[in-house]
Amino acid sequence: MNHTMASRMLFYHAGFVIAGFAAAAAGAAFARFMKRKPWWLKAHRGLASAGVVLLFCGIAVAFLKVQLRGGVHIAFPHAYLGAVIFIFALITPTLGLLQFRYRQQAARIRVLHRWSGRLLLLLLALNVVSGLLVTGIIGR
Repeated sequence: MNHTMASRMLFYHAGFVIAGFAAAAAGAAFARFMKRKPWWLKAHRGLASAGVVLLFCGIAVAFLKVQLRGGVHIAFPHAYLGAVIFIFALITPTLGLLQFRYRQQAARIRVLHRWSGRLLLLLLALNVVSGLLVTGIIGR
């Protein structure tokens, strides 16, 4: 892979992940601050779902970049954190959906969903900073 292609892939990875973080954070904000509006849940689901899709696109680009370069996957802390984020990006929306399927356990599942979402956002913020450090954009 040439340098230009690698730079583009890095740009796409960062763009997808940052956009995913922004969408997920907006979804969380709707859940936190807009509950009095009748449409808050649709906005929350839509933004959070878009966030997860964008995150998965960013992770896929990173995976593809490493694959094309013949590197080792999940070989340093930024990538480890990315793998944990991938898992939380699967768990959090699943818990959100399960609270509607299992009504008797909804209160317990909702607590797990909320904390999982908070932890996901925290990990995302940390990994965005980590990525900026790894690339040398900050911390020079």
